[in-house]
Amino acid sequence: MILKEGKVKSEVISYQELLDRAPEAPNIFRLPKLESFRIATIEGCEPIPCGGTHLKNIKEIGRFKINEAVEVEDGFRVYYDIEDLK
Repeated sequence: MILKEGKVKSEVISYQELLDRAPEAPNIFRLPKLESFRIATIEGCEPIPCGGTHLKNIKEIGRFKINEAVEVEDGFRVYYDIEDLK
């Protein structure tokens, strides 16, 4: 997927629009009830609420290696390393 260079779109939406557009997002109902939320959508993927820094294209990630995936209550925790392509 990274090699296909999927564009990343970031936008601010209302809580109701978040529920409409990303109903399957992890922990969506544990989010604080704010007036607006930022979501990130990677081309070809479902949108997800996120408060982090975003790339314009996932090719900027470079390569990454999944070191471990641990099952936790209600999901998984993934440990990974990112390798710069430069």
